[in-house]
Amino acid sequence: MIGRGQRPRFEPGEPTGGAVTIRSKRAFQRYVRRPAPLIVRFWAPRSPGREMGPIFDHVARQFAGKIHFLKVNTEQIPELSLAFGVRSLPTLLVIHGKEVTNSRLGATSEETLVEMARRALARHRESLPLRVGRWVRVRRPTTDPGFS
Repeated sequence: MIGRGQRPRFEPGEPTGGAVTIRSKRAFQRYVRRPAPLIVRFWAPRSPGREMGPIFDHVARQFAGKIHFLKVNTEQIPELSLAFGVRSLPTLLVIHGKEVTNSRLGATSEETLVEMARRALARHRESLPLRVGRWVRVRRPTTDPGFS
């Protein structure tokens, strides 16, 4: 129960929705270990594309509990942007299973961001094992003719 003058405590980005601001490399690694896909926005306060912040937060609330939306300030944590080879801001990365599956450079529209989130969610669902009775059947990835 919450007493008078106390604020409710939430896990960042979970029940309230919205994007989570990452403040350390360790916090970022905690999210990467989770099974849900991540959409990471690399940004800086004095960079172009600042208008994308409210759009990113709005889409994060739409997909709350399904996809983790993370914001990384490249001025506070430069080692993360170096690790991912971020050269222009803003940059969006979709990370699934510790690998980057999609990226976008520059400011992005809300429609494009929603489409990126839907694709990340679909890929996540495809990677989940199918449960049949008490047996688990692993879905085999389909072969792509472009990678034969």
